[in-house]
Amino acid sequence: ASPPTAAAPQGALVAITGVQPGAGNTLNLTTRPATLAELLGGTEADGQVPVDVHGIKVTPLVKDLKATVGADLNGVKADASGTLGVDVKAPIPLPEGASLDASGSLQLHPAVHFAYHGATSGAPRTASVGFDLGADAHWKVTGDVARNTGAAPIRVPFAKLQASPVLTVAGLPVVVNLGLTCYLEVSADGQVHLETEQDATGTWAVHADYTGGKGWTSATNADTKVSPVHVRLNGKASVRAALGVEASVGLYDTVGVETTVAPYLSAKAEGSLAVDLPGNGPQVQGSWALVGGIDLNGALTAHLKIFGTPLFENKLPLPPFHKEWPLLTGSASLPAARPSS
Repeated sequence: ASPPTAAAPQGALVAITGVQPGAGNTLNLTTRPATLAELLGGTEADGQVPVDVHGIKVTPLVKDLKATVGADLNGVKADASGTLGVDVKAPIPLPEGASLDASGSLQLHPAVHFAYHGATSGAPRTASVGFDLGADAHWKVTGDVARNTGAAPIRVPFAKLQASPVLTVAGLPVVVNLGLTCYLEVSADGQVHLETEQDATGTWAVHADYTGGKGWTSATNADTKVSPVHVRLNGKASVRAALGVEASVGLYDTVGVETTVAPYLSAKAEGSLAVDLPGNGPQVQGSWALVGGIDLNGALTAHLKIFGTPLFENKLPLPPFHKEWPLLTGSASLPAARPSS
């Protein structure tokens, strides 16, 4: 077992199967992937590691991106201390060469979890791997939509984040790999001028758990609050704007759980709508609705064979998590203008 090194930046877990003399005073080794059961045997381990935000590698995927490290998350906590802030400005391309102006900021507060309880017959009695991600997001989208954006939402990834924290179990390094890809996403149907700005806070958690004789199960939690800050719509359309995270967690460079978490604000209008919070009530003409929501989905993968547990051939989907809640809804007409005296 090796912690992250220059040769194996995400750690390595291999078994030596052969040793042959090499040139000079060297040896040639042949290896195969090893399992945690071979490494840890009957060891009992329960651990959670705050991800040191200074150790997170940030790869920009757009031009205007800034990453900063902070000590607090405005009260939103996972299990770690310290936060990574990512600020971005990126246009969202639309059909026929048009685009929307978009910007966002995302503060992340990550932690990884690992448990392993004594191997029997080459497999543990119980095991688990997962992550918790405290998050505080703010995003804004502005522009004109002249037509449907298509069957699938338009997604713009803007940053890739990678970290490999190490747990020490019985003096041996267990490397948990966490990868995050942050993105902005917009879908629209109709013709509308929009200005939307919103906040979201929450703690998102995904765990894969193994129990001997029962196999793998999954658990998800997406406690989230989405609030509109500023909304202007003028036209007839439905629009949805999201700032999401694609996440993967595994061991020794093998992915075990993949998931996507996306808080969003959805607006439908036929006429005009103006909302500023905190502040006065909405100004509307026609019918309108604002909805906050959260989507979480993903899968367990066969690469969890590193645990030494029975395999499944394909990805095992996580139970999808979808929740929406009305923020504002109704219909009305603006009062007629008073004649000037």
